[in-house]
Amino acid sequence: MAGLRPGESVDIPVNPAYTAPPGTPAELSALRERIAATRRTRAELAGTEGRMVGQAAARSSRDAQLGRAGEVSQQLIEGGRAQDTATRATGSTNRERQATAAGALDGPGRSAQQAGAVATPAGSGPARMRAWAGGHRAARESALAAARERLTAQGYAVREGG
Repeated sequence: MAGLRPGESVDIPVNPAYTAPPGTPAELSALRERIAATRRTRAELAGTEGRMVGQAAARSSRDAQLGRAGEVSQQLIEGGRAQDTATRATGSTNRERQATAAGALDGPGRSAQQAGAVATPAGSGPARMRAWAGGHRAARESALAAARERLTAQGYAVREGG
């Protein structure tokens, strides 16, 4: 074999069936950029998903609070109705007792007037007035004692004095 002389070159095919590698350096760079963009998008989506889970939990909590608020509102409405009913019943009872008390107090007044008229002695002047006042006072005290007994029997607290 003879050697090459200086400056001479020989082309020897190594693998003539070899195909060029896929992608050019520019295509590989573009592919790497797409991979990086996809990873950034995945990270953003993971953050968004985390925020959505937090918002869903907060919404669920608010929905539960609204449900309880609705229950409280309904309870307040029912309580108001019950209070209205109790107020009407109390008003009715108060009117009945006032009528009973008025009747008890009217009775002694009429009795005292009648007793005073019956007990008025014949005569004139200061002696007549003293006798009339004494009879009137006794009838009034008797009627008041009877009224106190009736009111006490009905459950009223009766206090003495003016």
